[in-house]
Amino acid sequence: MTPRRIVLAALLAGAASLAAAAAPPPTAEPLAIIYRDIGYRGPSRTLTGPSPDLALQWPVRSIRVQRGVWELCARPNYRGLCTRYEASERSIPSAREYTQSARPVTDAAD
Repeated sequence: MTPRRIVLAALLAGAASLAAAAAPPPTAEPLAIIYRDIGYRGPSRTLTGPSPDLALQWPVRSIRVQRGVWELCARPNYRGLCTRYEASERSIPSAREYTQSARPVTDAAD
């Protein structure tokens, strides 16, 4: 290779590195796992997006928040008492109503 080609190759490699560094990182999909029992035990359901009707026949007593902020609601279509979870919760107090809908929260300031 001639010195000119070496310089050109180095410039192109540098430009490619800069473009890759400037690109926004890929956004991770929200992910949570809800459990029937305290301590992340019993039947579970993995959540990766909005679920307007979970049709669960059991109460949610613990949640593992892997990514994102999650809102669990007592009634379908995100109605009734809704509670947000930003981190895993080993023991969710017993609720009078089962959790019937869940969704990731896109703006935690809402």
